[in-house]
Amino acid sequence: MDDRLKARLETVERALAEAQGAEHAALLAELERLAGEARARGMPLPSHVRDRLRSEVDAELEARFDNMPI
Repeated sequence: MDDRLKARLETVERALAEAQGAEHAALLAELERLAGEARARGMPLPSHVRDRLRSEVDAELEARFDNMPI
């Protein structure tokens, strides 16, 4: 993996762990963009980045259903 891209992925992932609200959403979008760029270059994503993206999607789906009436 390109060292600069890998470093940026790791930096954004670390920042995402501490972020909230709009900053969290912006960092998540950046992480998704960087992951897409890595895939487009044929680079495998580190497993911790894949896991982070998967958990963020799960959390977003869970939040949508939390307020849904039964």
